[in-house]
Amino acid sequence: LHWVGERRLKNVVCAVDWVPSARFLAPAPPRRAELSESQAERLRNALTLLDSDGSGVFEAAEVVEALRSAEDVTLTEAELQELLRAAGAAGGGRGHALTLGQLTTVLTSGEFRREETGRMRVVVSLAEAETLRCAMHLRQAKGEALVAGRDVALAVRCVAAHDVVLDATPLWTPPYDYQAAAAHNCCRFMDCAMHFTPQELNVLLRSIPAEPARRRIWFTMVLACRRRLSKRWDQTPLARLFALEDEWSMLKQRAQAVRVREAIRDRGLLLHDAFTKFDADQNGLLSLAEIYGALDWLDIPDLSPADILFFVRSITTAAHVTYAEFIEALVSPEELELMHAGGGAGAGADGGAAAA
Repeated sequence: LHWVGERRLKNVVCAVDWVPSARFLAPAPPRRAELSESQAERLRNALTLLDSDGSGVFEAAEVVEALRSAEDVTLTEAELQELLRAAGAAGGGRGHALTLGQLTTVLTSGEFRREETGRMRVVVSLAEAETLRCAMHLRQAKGEALVAGRDVALAVRCVAAHDVVLDATPLWTPPYDYQAAAAHNCCRFMDCAMHFTPQELNVLLRSIPAEPARRRIWFTMVLACRRRLSKRWDQTPLARLFALEDEWSMLKQRAQAVRVREAIRDRGLLLHDAFTKFDADQNGLLSLAEIYGALDWLDIPDLSPADILFFVRSITTAAHVTYAEFIEALVSPEELELMHAGGGAGAGADGGAAAA
């Protein structure tokens, strides 16, 4: 018999965190980002937007915003001061602020993406996961190693249940947070999940260094092999993964949002009031021309038509921005989390708290 058509793929439900030898498990050296010319330009544009006073020097608050926008990390006061001291000392700085070059070095250093060598993630079927758990229980009941004479360590995880650990051998230790997040969200992407938080999309952009079109084609081909109800990915957060080039594009998009949000706040407007003001024809949508006029009125620096297209393309696949998309794109990360927790209607329903 010859197979006709595409085969059905099973759901990604379980995965194994596998360490072939626990004694060879070790922290991996930071992977410094090697930027292309276009990536370096996007990073420069993003940092220019985050430099709110245009001084070319990033004070502590601006460094915090840059780290949150680029790495989704929030440092304690002690960690921040140590970072400023170390980066300033290395670059001959003042110790309480960073130059553009010093902040670029920090963001491309890979120091905030801790990983280990000797650890792997393997997707398994339900039958394989059940067999592994059975073997683990039998060996542990006898006080024996999972593999005789080997220091193998593993944990069986449920990808569909927030990567919870179902069973683990005694030698297994949890991975670093970033490594665990990268493995988990790549498994979800393989499973054709469509709903990711901005933090999870940022991890995926780093973990899948491919052109947006290649990501989209791979995803749609895999999705066609799954027996599921048809859903439109272009109406879900996943659409941003197929619109943004890489993590530096997301940083630029976030930097635009920060600068626009702060400019709206400085003019004493709420996000709701700003949308109403920018919507010149009062049709409930912001066209490209209206967005250009709005950003120009807000004095966003170095504004070009390409920036307008980038701003809109990173929010929606349409040629306009709706009220809901405008609010969600410009609220702060804390308020966006509250909105998602409350079903999307909470903090940003009237735009009242979003620009505060």
